[in-house]
Amino acid sequence: MMSAWFFLQQTESNKILYILDDGNSFTGNYEQDNIYLECVAERFPTLPNKYNYMITRAKELFNPDIFIVWENDDWFFPWHIDSYLKTYVAYNADFVHADFVFSADYHGISKQYTRRTHYHGSLSYRASITSMPFYPETYKMAFDLMLIDRLNKNYRRCVPISKTPSYCWFHANPELPSGSLLPDRNLPNDNWYLTASRVRQEAEKHTFKPQLYQNYVTIINKLLPGSIDVERGVWNIAALAVGLDKIGGK
Repeated sequence: MMSAWFFLQQTESNKILYILDDGNSFTGNYEQDNIYLECVAERFPTLPNKYNYMITRAKELFNPDIFIVWENDDWFFPWHIDSYLKTYVAYNADFVHADFVFSADYHGISKQYTRRTHYHGSLSYRASITSMPFYPETYKMAFDLMLIDRLNKNYRRCVPISKTPSYCWFHANPELPSGSLLPDRNLPNDNWYLTASRVRQEAEKHTFKPQLYQNYVTIINKLLPGSIDVERGVWNIAALAVGLDKIGGK
């Protein structure tokens, strides 16, 4: 639900957020504020299988030109979508993937090099290149690295037009704490997604509503002081820019 708040904070207005819940997280569907939530009863066998379904379904529903990956527990700063779309226009890219992103946990935030294959959440690609299966049909956790490696070998890559990274990979998830613990559970690599579903199904279901979570606000304002205006429930762009600049945002 915090990820929907990040989406609504974007400066780009021509956007739709498509969420597919196969983890029994929410009680029903949702369609407003340019957000489309679809709940399905059964867990997909693999995460790539789910992503491929989402691409096909989104094409049917919205006929998009561009897909931008939107991870539920990471941070997307207000210029994320805008800077990516401008990159497609300026450079006629097939896909956009940053050279640098931010990486954060409860204790600190730093600028990280993606090495051209990491940080799937900072990835975007044209709908026209998404022939099926787009994501590799594998049970392995490294499916995202496999995808980006194939994109680099076959398509025109460009980096976001903004000099300041617009994406931050967050190592934990205060919105769904059980999910954030999964890497520590030593799940077998050949069925980790289905095993994860059994963990998540223990969590209480929620009614979907885009909103700020106090845990997120506390962490972000600790690492980037004053970046979220708590009273108004919006980004404080000036404070955010100062905070990112101090850690090498430009």
